[in-house]
Amino acid sequence: MSAAETYTAHLVDDSGTQTREIEMIDGLPQKSFVLSTDIDGTTIDVVWELDLTSDDNTYRRLSGDGYGEGGVTEA
Repeated sequence: MSAAETYTAHLVDDSGTQTREIEMIDGLPQKSFVLSTDIDGTTIDVVWELDLTSDDNTYRRLSGDGYGEGGVTEA
């Protein structure tokens, strides 16, 4: 069994940019993923979505129906 292929994801939001190593799916970057994050003592799930206009695997917090301020939802 070979090691999983990974890539560097750039997570961009209002607080800045951070990077994470993420596993590829069928040799391609993941379209979205969830990271549990502690904010002021509360754990929330943050949904990150691939920005299809970027060429460096940039992800942005998902916003829209069902998500609170800044694209987050209570865990």
